[in-house]
Amino acid sequence: MAPVLPKATSLTYFAEGGANVLYRIGIPTSSTMDEIPPTEIDHYSPATPQPTALEAWQVDLDQPDHSYLKGNLLRLRKDLPTVTTILEGQRDFHDHIEPLFEEDEIVMQTLIEVPQATVDQLNAVLVAMDNGGYRPKVFSGVYLAKSECGQLVKDMSSPPGRGWVTVELKPKWLSQSPNAPAGARRCRTCALGLARAAEGAWSSDSPTFDCTLCPLDLVSGIESKVERAVRAILNKSQVHGVSDSSLEKRLVAYFLTSPLLTKIRYLQQKLDPVGIIGAIAEDKGFRTAMTLRDCSLYLKIPPVETGAIEARIGDLDLKSPKKTKRWRSIEQQLISRGWYEKDGLGFCGLLS
Repeated sequence: MAPVLPKATSLTYFAEGGANVLYRIGIPTSSTMDEIPPTEIDHYSPATPQPTALEAWQVDLDQPDHSYLKGNLLRLRKDLPTVTTILEGQRDFHDHIEPLFEEDEIVMQTLIEVPQATVDQLNAVLVAMDNGGYRPKVFSGVYLAKSECGQLVKDMSSPPGRGWVTVELKPKWLSQSPNAPAGARRCRTCALGLARAAEGAWSSDSPTFDCTLCPLDLVSGIESKVERAVRAILNKSQVHGVSDSSLEKRLVAYFLTSPLLTKIRYLQQKLDPVGIIGAIAEDKGFRTAMTLRDCSLYLKIPPVETGAIEARIGDLDLKSPKKTKRWRSIEQQLISRGWYEKDGLGFCGLLS
């Protein structure tokens, strides 16, 4: 049976993606219980900046009743037609994702019961953030699904003020698309990046792609290519308070020696050998491969150079078969408009 979110929980908006919203979890201490309401969800007026951390008094997760919350974030699903429910997502994670990896390679997730009244309050906060302009515009107008379940996911953010750094990236397609033409000069990720940079976003919810980072560089095993990729990652991450040269050196060493990304590349190839155009939309192997082509890699880096980097992949909700039509359309456009064969903005590790 899933644990229940305690009534005294305080939740603070942390981040969101296309399918989920993440919240930091705070439990008021016994000394402050008389000073605040039994349930408090932070509300923010249009004049209040978006929060990124909890006040110190809100957190006391060492109590035995709350220890299962320590080190975790609360993850709640958005109300979208192409998104599976939390229960379905947890089942798919357990059946199709978790068996592929070691426990220390993935961001673990477990179910937790969340009262509908809490979800309603959180939606009211999102509406207020929309009205105040404090949510990313691409997510505005989309709110949490009606559900009494959420997920606890491991918090991979770094402790503030202690010299730790967390770098996050999406490795994307770590090998060429099986549908790419024989004369391709760009990998799937770089072809799409060039197309979107040249033609603009193909839809209002399309992200801007980075044409300076080629995923193939990360798994090339060639030091100069890995260095090029790491520099692009750090430029995008805008890490502050850490020596760039030291961090770059450590990340290069990690990517040259870690088997995690090569494992993801192997699984992408094995689970989708025919490519998007010929794939069966409902096939769990294909959907798992597409999930691994859109996962996030979190690198939690300690301040001591000799300390080991903690690396895990997250955003592992099994992709819905409803997305296949759009994926197929994009792939066909990349082929028919010649984006795989074009030179231009940026570069690609396929040939360089």
